[in-house]
Amino acid sequence: MQNSQNRFYRPLNGRSHAQHVYRLLFAAIVILLLYSNQAGAMSPSMNSHASYSQDKLSEIGTEDRSDLRQLVSGLRAFGQEDYHLATRLLSPLADKGVSEAQFYMGMMADAGMGMKKNVEQAFLWYLAAARSGHPNAQHNLAVAYAQGEGVDIDAAKAVYWWQQAANQGNADAQYNLGIVYAVGKLGVAKDMQTAMMWWRKAAINGDGMAQYNLGILYANSKGAERSYCEAAKWWEKSVANGVSQAGVALEILKLRKDYHSCL
Repeated sequence: MQNSQNRFYRPLNGRSHAQHVYRLLFAAIVILLLYSNQAGAMSPSMNSHASYSQDKLSEIGTEDRSDLRQLVSGLRAFGQEDYHLATRLLSPLADKGVSEAQFYMGMMADAGMGMKKNVEQAFLWYLAAARSGHPNAQHNLAVAYAQGEGVDIDAAKAVYWWQQAANQGNADAQYNLGIVYAVGKLGVAKDMQTAMMWWRKAAINGDGMAQYNLGILYANSKGAERSYCEAAKWWEKSVANGVSQAGVALEILKLRKDYHSCL
């Protein structure tokens, strides 16, 4: 598990999460277009669009059309690194209970974007959004509990919120749970099988470090669980995701005679 410790308790932050912002912006704009179509006459083919729109509006925490437009504008400002404008647009929505706005307000308070850094306030925003089921907020809330950022350290709550986020497909939470079980931290007993399960989930979700660690487990396992072919497969994916040590491990693996059976 070389180099995994420097990614332990990996938080989400605004800059590394910009791609998520733009995907959300695109989806929200599509939702707006679909929502506006509800005012017109609906053919049978339009009914499914109307239903889809309402579902998606519910997912981001607002069914009010003006609130949705304000949310889209706030996320656009965030993506453009205009954090003062983002704060002005998202703060009222966060106060109204819009979980997506609460999450981004948390990130800005956490990192001091457009405001004075305030980890206590960030914790409260993450908590509010996490309770509404926001997976990224659940992950960052777990980080806060694990590291004592804005709240006293609480290992049990950290693991609980990572599990909530991981069960919703959050790759960072899945990766961190893998570390927790692999190392045996936060009151969790060391369990490599469970670590492997979470890293596999994160690896399938495209996490480069989880792919690297999963490859190590396959290469170093004993008996039937050892598979150099599986190790090579995940290291190749990890290399594609920019993890340089996976490339080194892959080159060493290629020197083994039994590697050629994987080709």
